[in-house]
Amino acid sequence: MKALKWLDDHLEEVLLALLLIGISSIMVIQVIARYVFNNSLTWSDELARFLLVWSCFLSTSFCIKKGISISIDQLQNACPGIIPNIIRMLSFCIITVYSLVMIPYAWTYVMQSIASGAVSSALRLPMYYIQSGPLVGFVLTAIRSIQCVFTEFGVITSGDKNAERRSDR
Repeated sequence: MKALKWLDDHLEEVLLALLLIGISSIMVIQVIARYVFNNSLTWSDELARFLLVWSCFLSTSFCIKKGISISIDQLQNACPGIIPNIIRMLSFCIITVYSLVMIPYAWTYVMQSIASGAVSSALRLPMYYIQSGPLVGFVLTAIRSIQCVFTEFGVITSGDKNAERRSDR
């Protein structure tokens, strides 16, 4: 149970940190190879781009979980009473529906990539590794937005301090 709690609290943070470390390391290695050894790497740009794609899709669920997603703060602050809560609930519901609608399309995209047998040009990685990023991102975004809906309704309590901050807005 503690492992699931830890995953719930830190999954995106750890993955995004690893991706950022990976991108930074690859770019440093590329710069050193190019300017110190006068030999450019053929795979570094491609791998950094693939890691960036994954980080973009994972960051969406991270932002929703932490309550730092783009929101209509000015509208919420100008509204009295319960209206800001309704706006937040509506935004979480829209994000949930959008993510759930996109999951089958992302799944189809990955399955087509597997069927085609396409590989990346420099690394020769199967493209479904890279193209699984949107699928994982939409699934995590749907999970996190559903968690936020339940947290806003008070059905569950979140272990992170940002849930309290979201409810105080």
